[in-house]
Amino acid sequence: MSLFLLVTFGCIGGGDAPTDDSKADSDPQETEAPDPQELDDERVRNLDLSQLPAESNPCAEPALVRVETVIDGDTAWVDPQAGGADFKVRLIGIDAPELSHNGDPAECYSSESGGYLQDLMQGDLVWLTFGDLCTDTYDRTLAYAHKDLGETGFVNRVMVRQGYAWAYPFDDNNDFKKDFQADEDAARAEGLGMWGACD
Repeated sequence: MSLFLLVTFGCIGGGDAPTDDSKADSDPQETEAPDPQELDDERVRNLDLSQLPAESNPCAEPALVRVETVIDGDTAWVDPQAGGADFKVRLIGIDAPELSHNGDPAECYSSESGGYLQDLMQGDLVWLTFGDLCTDTYDRTLAYAHKDLGETGFVNRVMVRQGYAWAYPFDDNNDFKKDFQADEDAARAEGLGMWGACD
């Protein structure tokens, strides 16, 4: 009799026990973590352009580009996000050690300089701002590159401040001449980058 009651009560008390499948159905769906590159792209797209450093009489409006290939410590190929053909950008206000070319040996710290710029911005979205002069005699676009607002997002200044390039004033594009020189002086004093590695 007691066995019969136990079996009967077990059947009355709510039916079958939930299986693992029914538990899984009640769990909230797991969402994938956001892609860090997409988040960074969105942040760069939404920068306040009025806060980006630019010269007093720029030859063009700020341009959003994706850095396709870094060539060396001051030059890269970029893809304009507004459409059009890729073009070569020469970072203005700075100069980086030259890689080996035309039979000339590489300058000290040239590969480190190019590698650092590659780490800073290859594959990333950056904003370009401009000076009075937009192109040089080699048909390169002359620009300042920005990953963020302020000094730490100003790629040209970061290259000089960390010792991977030196200040190099350009005719007609020299509003930031004093800033670049101050960055170079600080990097030299601290022996950063090439200032601690090259004679």
